[in-house]
Amino acid sequence: MDAAPQTHPRALYESSGVKALLDQLDAELIGLAPVKGRIRDIAALLLIDRLRSEQGLQSQPPSLHMSFTGNPGTGKT
Repeated sequence: MDAAPQTHPRALYESSGVKALLDQLDAELIGLAPVKGRIRDIAALLLIDRLRSEQGLQSQPPSLHMSFTGNPGTGKT
């Protein structure tokens, strides 16, 4: 049985353009550390899902439902 060629996670991260986008997010959006952290988590999840599909492992697009909470008038919509 031939194994699928392996892609290193770091190589995929660098070739995907995600790093440039996350760097731009950090440079242009001040504060909001929890939001930036969540965006980084989602980006990592999508990259790992791509690696899994390249290896022939089961993968499916993640559910990205969000719930916006907070006081009235704080711009959740």
